[in-house]
Amino acid sequence: MIRALLAGTKTQTRRLHKVPDALAHLAGSVAPRFKVGDRLWVRESFRLGAEHDAGPPAAVLPSDVAWKEADGAAPKWTGKLRPGIHMPRWASRLTLHVTEVRVQRLQEISVQDAIDEGIEPLPSGEYRDYADTGYVPGVAPPYDARGSYATLWASINGVESWAANPWVVAVSFLVEKANIERASRAE
Repeated sequence: MIRALLAGTKTQTRRLHKVPDALAHLAGSVAPRFKVGDRLWVRESFRLGAEHDAGPPAAVLPSDVAWKEADGAAPKWTGKLRPGIHMPRWASRLTLHVTEVRVQRLQEISVQDAIDEGIEPLPSGEYRDYADTGYVPGVAPPYDARGSYATLWASINGVESWAANPWVVAVSFLVEKANIERASRAE
C-alpha cells in the first residue's frame, strides 16, 4: 500500500478497534487512539547498506541511506530486507495528517471508502482480488470496490475476518511526502 500512498490513491485506512473485554458491548462509543489533527509517520519495508546487516536498525545513523522496497528492485549495495516495523523514524518519507476518524463495523465500508483505501481497479472495470485463496465468505467475484477491499482485509487478517465484522477505526488522512520532522504542522 506504500505505492498507493505515493501515487495519491490511498487516503484512508482501517484498524481494529481494540477495547477491553468488559467494554466490548460499548465498542462503538469508546474513543479510538487516533484523533483529527494527529500526524502519523509511515513505516515501510526497507534495506540498509549490506555493511549494516549484522546490526539493529536503531544503530544506524540518519546519514546512512535506507532503500525503500516500494521503489522497486534494490541496488546491489543494499543488504537484507527489513520489515517496516523496524524502520527508524528518521528514515520515514511519508507523513499522514489525520482529517477524520470514525468508529464503525468493518462491513459498513462504503464503495468510496473502499476506493479511498487504495484498492486497485483492473482494466476490465472490476477490482483486484487480494486473497490468495480466491474465497472470502459472503463475497463473490467479480469484485466491486467493496468486495475487493474484503479480499484485501481477509488477506491481512484471515479469511474469516470479514464475516466476523469487527469494530474498526476508519482514519482518513492527507499524505505529505516528507519525514514527520520536516512535515508541515496542522493549523
